[in-house]
Amino acid sequence: MAIYFSLKIGLTHPFWAVGTCYVIAAPLAGPVRSKGLYRSIGTVLAGLMIIFTIPLFLNYRPIYIIACSGFAGICMYVSLLDRTPRAYIFMLAGYTAAIIGTPLLNDTQIILEGTPFRTAADRVLEITIALCCSAIVHSLVFPQSIGDALLARLDQTINDARKWTADVLTGVKSANAMPQHRKLAQDITELRMMATHLPFDTHNIRWTTQVVQALYDRLSTLVPLVSGIENRIAALTEGLSEIRSTAWRTLLGDIASWCQRGRSSPERVRNLKNRINELLPETSAEASWEQMLLINLASELHLMIDAFEACYEFRYRIEVGVKKGVIQEVPGTQTVPNRVLHVDKGQALMAAAGVTISTIICYVLWYVTDWPTGCFAPMYACIMSSIFAAMDNPAPGLKVAFRYTSYSIPFAVLYLTILIPSTHTIEMLLLMMAPFFLWMGIYIGRPATAGAYLIMLMAVVGLLMLYDFGQADMTSYINGQIAQLVGIGVGLFVVRILRNVDLERIIRRITRSGWEDIARMARTMRPVSVAVTAVRMIDRVNLLAPRLAAVESQKGPLSLGLMEDIRVSVNLTFLLDSQEFLAENGMSSADFMTALADYFNAKLKQAQGDGRALLIQLDRLLYQICALPSSEGKNRVMAALAGIRKDIFPNTLFLKVVVSRRDPE
Repeated sequence: MAIYFSLKIGLTHPFWAVGTCYVIAAPLAGPVRSKGLYRSIGTVLAGLMIIFTIPLFLNYRPIYIIACSGFAGICMYVSLLDRTPRAYIFMLAGYTAAIIGTPLLNDTQIILEGTPFRTAADRVLEITIALCCSAIVHSLVFPQSIGDALLARLDQTINDARKWTADVLTGVKSANAMPQHRKLAQDITELRMMATHLPFDTHNIRWTTQVVQALYDRLSTLVPLVSGIENRIAALTEGLSEIRSTAWRTLLGDIASWCQRGRSSPERVRNLKNRINELLPETSAEASWEQMLLINLASELHLMIDAFEACYEFRYRIEVGVKKGVIQEVPGTQTVPNRVLHVDKGQALMAAAGVTISTIICYVLWYVTDWPTGCFAPMYACIMSSIFAAMDNPAPGLKVAFRYTSYSIPFAVLYLTILIPSTHTIEMLLLMMAPFFLWMGIYIGRPATAGAYLIMLMAVVGLLMLYDFGQADMTSYINGQIAQLVGIGVGLFVVRILRNVDLERIIRRITRSGWEDIARMARTMRPVSVAVTAVRMIDRVNLLAPRLAAVESQKGPLSLGLMEDIRVSVNLTFLLDSQEFLAENGMSSADFMTALADYFNAKLKQAQGDGRALLIQLDRLLYQICALPSSEGKNRVMAALAGIRKDIFPNTLFLKVVVSRRDPE
């Protein structure tokens, strides 16, 4: 459809439309429509860049080379800072500028002929035609919705969370190779990425976008809560704690059964919470560590029940929205935006530098040698470096690109020399293209082979563009094919130098980001949303999971304290929300917060220290809270402080700090 309409209305670059249809192709309608929209926006940005820069720098090509390469690098950097499919806008804008502008530098009369504007406009029109054709086919002819797949993943993730929680509460050890918190973190992040396509989908689930977002925000908060409950139960079970009593065991078993059962009546939830409160110990200035841990456990059980109840309610609302096709919202609930996800600015800068440097090298090589159709070298260096830039190690991907671009050579020769020259009508052109393009489409539709065969097809489409520029001869083809491979080779050479992969260094850097967040929260003492904190931290766990698996397979388990850091950050948010309660009782957490910030800043600087200053402030504040009359606020603050102490100083005895603020003996 795309090539037919392009030729019918007289556009001069129909193979651009063909390539776009395959690039945005996906099994589901939502990603096709969203990716098509993002691609059209990125193409407009690239077109504007070409329209302004080529007339300015035509006679100063070195400046244009720097401008175009720098634009690609800046776009790549911005793209990597956006962890959603929307990032495609910027990545595509960067390498599309090279696709549009580079071939135009062969023509010294382009300013007089207005070619930059016409070429950019053609590119936008071709992309728009391809977008419309793909959207029509995927929406009307083969409307495969993301709704069913997303609902299945949602239910599976909720079931995994329920099973993990039930195992923790009943003391069942999981036999899974991957720790449950890592698996759940990975599922939640994948759901978040899938949900970005919901507004573009054909399924009724698009009316529940806000509810879906609220659901996986709540699932994110479950990870540190269930992990904390598991840790507290294990610690309490080791001693002669009340947790081993029949009442506690029965209660934990009933909560596990409630989690497994799913949505239930509010009376059932209230009954469970009341039973938890009935088992809470009374605390005073002489409170024991076991009593503090029990209060922390009880608080986390309350929060876990609330989180599960919200998940069940949100899932019910999604079901209603899907069946009735009406907008479903969660009044008063603020969903966590994707901008809070972890970004590695250092890694993004190195990736952007790789794109810029490889593109500049190829531009210089083409410019110095005056290589006929050597424009494909900077184009492919920019394209392939951008596509694989998000990887820790782009080299394997670039090797695959080089190999499958080589595989495209016989097909490109066949089309350029025999098949297309023998066609004289649009219908005959479509028949000639059908065997190869349909065959490629089958493999592109399979996730395991999509990337490699898309590269192979786009290499053929790229050389067919020689017809668009009136250069379809064997000399141009040979030079163009060699230039493609040279561009990929230069990109591979650059990333080998710049992106020397050290997974342990990447793991440490992501871990340090968590420490920076905790230190900043403690230093500023500004209340932060629990959901925001949990989402960001769980996203880091997801980023670390595959890297940890690769390192641990070679060197054994790494002790990073990931979940401890997450639980500290979540408990810190609860403590920051309790500043008013502390002030009402004549107390301040400022000294403790300062000591906590100093402790994590010292970890960032790799300074050696035992954390004694933090422990003094923590124990002092904890015992001051214990001395207060019983109240919900007291238990909330005590639970947060006890949780922080258990995660930072799990085996450290209490300092004999008295409530009167005297220093310990």
